[in-house]
Amino acid sequence: MSTISNLIKTRLKELKKYVIKDTMPVEPWSVRHAKFLDFGKYEYIDKPKDVNVGDIWARTGETAFMKTSVVIPKKWKGEYVAFEFMTGGEGLLTLNGKPYSGADDNRGYIRICEKAKGGEKFEFEVEIKTGGYWEYLPDETYTQKPYLLSKSCLSVIDKVVEKVYLDFYFTYSVVKGYKDEILRDKVLSVMYDAFKLVDFTQPTSSKFKEELLKADDFMLKEFKSIDWHSALGKNGYCGNSHIDVLWLWPLKETQRKVGRTYNTLVTLMEEYPDYIFNFSQVPLFKYLEKNYPETFKKVKK
Repeated sequence: MSTISNLIKTRLKELKKYVIKDTMPVEPWSVRHAKFLDFGKYEYIDKPKDVNVGDIWARTGETAFMKTSVVIPKKWKGEYVAFEFMTGGEGLLTLNGKPYSGADDNRGYIRICEKAKGGEKFEFEVEIKTGGYWEYLPDETYTQKPYLLSKSCLSVIDKVVEKVYLDFYFTYSVVKGYKDEILRDKVLSVMYDAFKLVDFTQPTSSKFKEELLKADDFMLKEFKSIDWHSALGKNGYCGNSHIDVLWLWPLKETQRKVGRTYNTLVTLMEEYPDYIFNFSQVPLFKYLEKNYPETFKKVKK
């Protein structure tokens, strides 16, 4: 069964390549650096300069304010457009003057338009700190590591391919942990048979996405016929984010973390109405109410 498992893994890698249909670079960025004194208070240490992909955007311990403008290509009318941003840091993306989403290397792509009109203009601003929390060491003996802007682009997401990819990817990720080998092999066999319905040699053909949807439907239907004898009951999943109020950073940094986390969640919930998230740290709600009142109102709903 290890052969089948490896084949499924290979198909998933292939399928992932077709999730993104088109890209457009987002650069240059105007970048200005500052020392973070307290929430909303900064000491700027230089003047703005342009940074492109491949350039150093900051060094350990610095906060950077990055700004740029983007226009959605008219040829992308009707498409789902997302933003990809890889920096090695932790930031908050502000879209047209409003806090919108956390921006770091763990978030994948960030939705910008669910259905683009083509020609829309967006003002991007990212307040971002370098990764880690070395700047809070008492002796300040950390190395001034450079951080590179490794990716900055708009991408067109094929939502059909994305759905199928995620259905198979999460199923495969879960089934690998099954202790019941018989049950695990049954699930892997269904996935393997489903992928056989897709001609991966013709990813640009008009039938490719139809075949993917048939494979997805086949997998989900076949799962209903499996005897889940060793998996009694049903599992419910709920998003959760635990933020240490104080740990490797002071309270001023906690407040920035609250902004990144909650704005991300609100944006995701607007896109996925059924998404459920659990959060119960009262002090952090107070920070949110104080620093991001509009986001707090959305959370209360």
